[in-house]
Amino acid sequence: MTTATLGIARDREEMQPRILIADDQQDVLDALRLLLKGHGYSIETVNSPADLLAAVSRQKFDILLIDLNYARDTTSGREGLDVLSRLKEIADAPPVVAMTGWATVGLAVEAMQFGVSDFVEKPWTNTRLLEILSKQVGLGRERRESRRLAAEEARAREAAMLHLQEQEREISEAKAIQEKLLPREIAQMPGYQIASAWQSARLVGGDYFDILPLDEKTLGICIADVAGKGMPPCAVSLPLLSRQICFVTG
Repeated sequence: MTTATLGIARDREEMQPRILIADDQQDVLDALRLLLKGHGYSIETVNSPADLLAAVSRQKFDILLIDLNYARDTTSGREGLDVLSRLKEIADAPPVVAMTGWATVGLAVEAMQFGVSDFVEKPWTNTRLLEILSKQVGLGRERRESRRLAAEEARAREAAMLHLQEQEREISEAKAIQEKLLPREIAQMPGYQIASAWQSARLVGGDYFDILPLDEKTLGICIADVAGKGMPPCAVSLPLLSRQICFVTG
């Protein structure tokens, strides 16, 4: 099988909706498997709440179709509601469609409160069941995609924040280094009053100056004026210190 064929097969498998069906009646599982397999579903079945929870923890599904009544209690739906409460605690759980042959308004409302997306009564109508499953699969995939994009955006924001913090740290270090290169005291010469001031246009810049006593009667004035503002000119001026020197002679 070629690489291209394998890629197409993987794409088809990803597009094929995966459904987990939970029911304690094997004839119900067989009927649903026959129906859904013919409509492109990848199907896994379990016959107990424990097996359902184990399957959900083991792999991902696009949708769960679960019965609310099992061997412990065949009419109230309490066992199914217990399962729903456990599913509600799972992060990124798939949509749930509940089904029962003992439906009541109270049971349906309680099931919805536990996060059930829709409700199907037994015996079901194939057309309606297929419509419900298709709709919930689509909505579930949209929600997962939205969560994925939100997570990517959050990671991007975090990376940008870390990058900004690193830039600020580097700029702070560059400013400290630059200030250390500036003269702390201005050399003086009899008959002259020499003062200085330095302020970068941004946090750091490329401009530099110094007053250099060359001998008792001579001062050297060093000025570096680099075009631009910010880190690039600072990176140029610090190592190179392009200078224009005038001599002041007493």
